[in-house]
Amino acid sequence: MLAYINARLRVTGHLFQGRFGSVAMDESHLMAAFRYVAMNPVKAELVASAVEWLWSSTPAHFKGEDDGLFLIQTKNSKEVSSEA
Repeated sequence: MLAYINARLRVTGHLFQGRFGSVAMDESHLMAAFRYVAMNPVKAELVASAVEWLWSSTPAHFKGEDDGLFLIQTKNSKEVSSEA
């Protein structure tokens, strides 16, 4: 498959350039990362609002309810489920 993509695009090399990396984040850094990801479609002028981008969990998070693809679990719902 990669050979086909490279031939079609007339490029060479790997599809992904490196290994996945991860780092521990404090809560404020995590929220900044969420905002960054949610706002990318807006900054790219693909949508006017992050809620309009259907290929993310942002609409479900803003509504605060499951949307059939994403299950929204709040802190309170975690406490309730752990008590059951």
